[in-house]
Amino acid sequence: MAVPALFLVFCASVLGFYDVGATTDTLSSLDSSFCHGGLEVIYPQLDIDNCLVIPKDLREKVSRVWKVPQVYFPGAQKRKSYVLVMVDPDAPSRAKPTSASWRHWLLVDVQGSALRNGHVEGTTLTDYHPPTPPQKSGFHRYQFLLFEQLPGAPVSLSEREKSSRGKWDLQAFITRFDLGEPVATLQFFKGCNSGWAIFHCALKQACASMESRYAKEARTLQSKRYNATTNTAGPAHVT
Repeated sequence: MAVPALFLVFCASVLGFYDVGATTDTLSSLDSSFCHGGLEVIYPQLDIDNCLVIPKDLREKVSRVWKVPQVYFPGAQKRKSYVLVMVDPDAPSRAKPTSASWRHWLLVDVQGSALRNGHVEGTTLTDYHPPTPPQKSGFHRYQFLLFEQLPGAPVSLSEREKSSRGKWDLQAFITRFDLGEPVATLQFFKGCNSGWAIFHCALKQACASMESRYAKEARTLQSKRYNATTNTAGPAHVT
């Protein structure tokens, strides 16, 4: 048990030194480059028009308070229809996205004229579900993708897709309806920040897991020692 003990000492040292709250919410160049096209997602106190990390004081509102956001796309063509997708590619965690993509929202037949005014008027295939990443799952990306819908081409979900939001094959959906490349994309981040903060969250999870395992092994060893002592002590003398 020497190795786990040393690892826990390392955890205490690093986590004690590193304060996530003191870091800035900066994104990697890859995460920042995802956003393009001028798409804008508007919540009551939050206007998202580029890739960003949700401020800490607003994260609970995004998850628990605010409902369906407004979506504004100034580049929309009035006579065209669009498909709007919102997914979490990091379900249940960015380290192990076994349920990706998790479908948060899906609308088709979205009118370009409405998008130009910040409204979403179309057919809902999947109701909006706010970003609610599982506890201790770390950093999540919430991505909005807007596609042009081919004229006269209805878009739908298969029965299998309707049965679950998770493990949705977004690329297969795009290919099936010949949606092509998105005309605009946007994403925001909820949970741990990027860079060192992601490392911190991953380390914190690993440390918690190791601590739990270490405690369990310690209890098992203590129990074995107790049983061994009881078995070798002989029968108690009753008076």
